Amino acid sequence: MIVLNTSLSINNIDMRIETFEIKKYVLGPLNTNSYLVIDRAGNALLVDAPPGILTIMLYLLDRNIVKLTHILITHVHFDHAAEAEPLREVSGAKLIMHRDEFLILEESGRWARAYGIRWFKPDPDKLLTEDTEIDLGWVKVQAIHTPGHSPGSTCYYIKELNTIFTGDLIFKGTVGRTDLPGGSSREMIKSLKKIILLIPSETRILPGHGDETTLSDELKHNPYVRAIASGPKRNWKGTLSI
Repeated sequence: MIVLNTSLSINNIDMRIETFEIKKYVLGPLNTNSYLVIDRAGNALLVDAPPGILTIMLYLLDRNIVKLTHILITHVHFDHAAEAEPLREVSGAKLIMHRDEFLILEESGRWARAYGIRWFKPDPDKLLTEDTEIDLGWVKVQAIHTPGHSPGSTCYYIKELNTIFTGDLIFKGTVGRTDLPGGSSREMIKSLKKIILLIPSETRILPGHGDETTLSDELKHNPYVRAIASGPKRNWKGTLSI
């Protein structure tokens, strides 16, 4: 497990200074990134719940280090969502995911069993059906539907932090695969174009696997993002490693 801490000082509209901390946990057989965003009062949201996150969160919750209010799932592949449901039950946090991920739930369970991972079927409190702003009470999150890797893949953009959590849409130097059930190269291209147009180029990207990056760096160095940003590209196939 790898834990990286990042503290960010943000000026609110009323000029108060709020400090947010982002903790990164690298967990499970596919080295999945899970992110815990915490404000100064201890309110927290979790992006993705891979195998192993439950033990970590129980430690933090039992000691009142954080108050987990929400669990945001980028997609329900087992390496991102295996422990979302038990964490929801023990913490009382609201579980949010896109409705279209129900199309691949059974497939996710089969993959979990193949890897020897216990699978808990998510029972979300809120199903996303379109792009929307989610007001968590202590921070606002923009949910952006970005199918391609899976039918309900969702990115979560926090403008206050100049940060987007991209799941398996964009990685440093590459993009997510589209050859798994529910994947689509056509939808992946549309989703990448959508993100390029929606968020500022200096936005920090925290992906579902690997190191962080920025949109501006990916526009310069990521061949898939560069191709899409520069115009249509035919016969592209996203059959990559995650």
